[in-house]
Amino acid sequence: MDHIDSAIYDTVHNAELAPKQLAERLGMSHQILINKANPQCEANKFSVHELMALQRHTQSTRIVEAMCLELGVNALGPVKAKADSLMDAMLTVVAECGDVSRAVHDSLEDGKLTNRERNEMQREINEAIDALMSMRLAIKEHK
Repeated sequence: MDHIDSAIYDTVHNAELAPKQLAERLGMSHQILINKANPQCEANKFSVHELMALQRHTQSTRIVEAMCLELGVNALGPVKAKADSLMDAMLTVVAECGDVSRAVHDSLEDGKLTNRERNEMQREINEAIDALMSMRLAIKEHK
């Protein structure tokens, strides 16, 4: 499963809206949505416009971030969480970077790197980037 397929699957299955509700908002049947989100299904894929609508309804930018990763470009977007203070922001960055290190260590422990492990590392890296962006905002707003 590549980054984009994983991002689509996770966006559909981990959204606050249940897949049936999401399908209704997207104007498609539940089964069509599930098929389009299934990385193993080659027959049904989302159009660009459907992916945009999916991201709007789920308030997730994971798909576009995965696309940027595949293209090798930086996907700076809105800051996802605002820290209460600069110190809180720094502590969150340290914790998230620790999570990245743990994910890499755990993934390489057996000498093999699976697609699931790659996706887990990318997810942890995205969370660390979000924390850094939050810290950047906290620095800007610190008095």
